[in-house]
Amino acid sequence: MFKIMESRVNERIKMLRSSQNLSQQEFAARINTSLVTISRIENGVNEPRQNTLLTICREFGVSEQWLFEGIGEMFSEGRIKAESKVNNWRDEAYLKLEEYNESLKSEVTFLKSIVNGLLPAQKSFNIGAGVSGFFNEELSSPVRVRA
Repeated sequence: MFKIMESRVNERIKMLRSSQNLSQQEFAARINTSLVTISRIENGVNEPRQNTLLTICREFGVSEQWLFEGIGEMFSEGRIKAESKVNNWRDEAYLKLEEYNESLKSEVTFLKSIVNGLLPAQKSFNIGAGVSGFFNEELSSPVRVRA
């Protein structure tokens, strides 16, 4: 993480904004202020108000001690834990979606085999026409039935 001891509040705000890959306009919108205000703060023209600093801490999970005094880690421990949980949930959801996708592919294959047994000889049936967009493979090819 970021450890800063000798920087001013305006420099820390700019450092935070840069670490989040936000433009001044995007940063200002997140804390409900104007682009001009953020620009003036970052350039040292104006000092930020205390309520602005508290809003920044709350919105971005920044340590108050770091933002106000330049001591310690940029992000509070709570934010780091929350980001870790979100990343874990995202990874678990992705794995579940992959499992579900494979399950659906198996079910379609099974349904094709059932339809194959029910259709009269030498007929074609387009079983996947309505679901082909769900899968990476083309399902809309006709199922050929042999006598």
